[in-house]
Amino acid sequence: RWSEYSEKYIAGNYSIEMGRLSGGTLYCNPINYAADETQKERFLVPVAKDGQIGASAMTEFNAGSDIFSMELRLHERDNKLIAKGKKLFITNGMIADFIVLYGRLDNGQLAAVVVDTEHQKLRNFRSTRVRTYGMTDAFVSRLIFDRVELPKENLLHGHGLDIAFHQLTEERLVISAEALGDAMKKILYSHAYALQRMQFEKRLHQYQVIRFPISKKIRELNLMFSALIQYARQMDEHPELGSSKLMAANAMGLKISSTELGFESAIHCFRTLGGRGFTRQYANEIGLLDSYCMLHGGGSNYVLEDSESRRFFKHKPTRREVEDIIPKIDY
Repeated sequence: RWSEYSEKYIAGNYSIEMGRLSGGTLYCNPINYAADETQKERFLVPVAKDGQIGASAMTEFNAGSDIFSMELRLHERDNKLIAKGKKLFITNGMIADFIVLYGRLDNGQLAAVVVDTEHQKLRNFRSTRVRTYGMTDAFVSRLIFDRVELPKENLLHGHGLDIAFHQLTEERLVISAEALGDAMKKILYSHAYALQRMQFEKRLHQYQVIRFPISKKIRELNLMFSALIQYARQMDEHPELGSSKLMAANAMGLKISSTELGFESAIHCFRTLGGRGFTRQYANEIGLLDSYCMLHGGGSNYVLEDSESRRFFKHKPTRREVEDIIPKIDY
């Protein structure tokens, strides 16, 4: 079960998995995609092979899902970059050995640079923990770069926006897997409790109001699992799909649906458990609030849904529509 009394790794614990995601997908993907061989040896191998901790610093106070509004500056001075600005809600930020930092160059272009925190002792760099309701094991952090000097050779190759969006596709597939695993766990609890709990001389599963939502969520879970496996296999076979707009749209849609399912499954689980669900044993801040947090992680669902709906309503007139004009009648 998810519980604050366990000090061991808990399968399906969102916040622990987010720490792995931050160091794996969000850090390693951009390095592997946009770094040269020398940079990979310096920055990828220590994290991917040797187990050091990585993080990705993208979100800011005024730039959440709208990453194009980043304000952190990367001033170019001879062979150095001077980083000045703040980042917020950065998973692993306060414990990271390496950070992929996104910001704007002097010409206004977004860029990504690797920061070696020197075990958090980098000059003019400060990191503090952000206490959140939920995600308590993810070391969510606030980062301050107060004219931090970085070697220009740490700058990744290519446009920062392209680098950011390339890792977002993979990130959203991983978040979908996390959400489906979380939903499965909550559905399992609901199902097991409904089978054994007696109320009014009946098992809970004998009431449609309990049984129907569980069966509906199992059906949705199976469909989303099939989609996730298909997308993941396509990405494995064709890595270039990481830059595909269609794959990005598919990953975005799956992220929306799977995190919504995870949150709905959590709500129904606590409803099924009744009063027992509100005891410390079941740790609401982990069981309920973690899944709520992920409606916003990896891009807020509300922003993603707006983007998705605009894509569906793009309209390009067919040739017939353009040519078939009813002539005006002169009387």
